[in-house]
Amino acid sequence: MVTTEVCVFNILPTLTLKDLLSPSHTHQKSLSLVRSQPGCLALYWGIGTQDPQKLIWFIEWDSLSSHQLFQSQPEYPDFTSNILSALTSPTITDPPPVFFLHYNFTHPLSSLIKQQTATKNPYLEYFSLSASPSLSCDTISTTISNVQADLNTYDGGVPSTFNFAIDEGQEHNILCLVCWREQSQHETFIQTEVFRENALKLNELAVSAPVVFHIHLQELE
Repeated sequence: MVTTEVCVFNILPTLTLKDLLSPSHTHQKSLSLVRSQPGCLALYWGIGTQDPQKLIWFIEWDSLSSHQLFQSQPEYPDFTSNILSALTSPTITDPPPVFFLHYNFTHPLSSLIKQQTATKNPYLEYFSLSASPSLSCDTISTTISNVQADLNTYDGGVPSTFNFAIDEGQEHNILCLVCWREQSQHETFIQTEVFRENALKLNELAVSAPVVFHIHLQELE
């Protein structure tokens, strides 16, 4: 089963997309190192459009054990040290410089992107929430699946995926990914009554305000 590692970095305000795309920058070198690991199937990344200090990586592994194998390699400590030194500030701990979780999505992100053939860099919506422990997984899944059904019928269909984190102690952390064709498609959707109704349903699942990012997605090929 494909396991997706999702990393969210809080990067230095001086870094730009141009910096992160530069082949000579530690960011691109680090991405290349990850992509070359056995079991790494795909790697996507991007910065938040509303919050450009958020850098998100989506790493698809053929299994969780492949990521764990990478973590056990001698070069891994230097890899983490180099990327954190290049991207984040050691003096800022709130929010933390990086956090990551793992998800076995119902459909991997790569499969959503393949459905959006009209664009090379789709506009990805990242919607994370901590669900109330009083709600069953079935109740949560049913609510989100109903939201997905509405997305499937909007404007020719908008692909999406979700699942619960598989990390110990994070089982009520849910991440939904919605792969919009372009930013304007999403902006039109949020003006609809369907969006408002679904936003209320999703907010009712959460014990705190959901975390939402929007990203012009890049792929490391």
